[in-house]
Amino acid sequence: MENLIIYPTNQSQLVEIKSFLRKMKVKYDVAVSEELQDWQIQMINEGLNDIAAGKVLSADEVHKKAEALCEK
Repeated sequence: MENLIIYPTNQSQLVEIKSFLRKMKVKYDVAVSEELQDWQIQMINEGLNDIAAGKVLSADEVHKKAEALCEK
């Protein structure tokens, strides 16, 4: 059986969908999306700034550095 993920765009849609599911006796779960905390936003912004500044490594470069650390 498939599961559905539904994205209502407003409160009215959400109410109608829940009402329909209850009438059809369809089990559903509610997942509350949480807003990002300040420290999470800061880390994301730092990462984006690093990318913009060219402070990125390719997967191959990371692999070579990891191998070098393992050889020590």
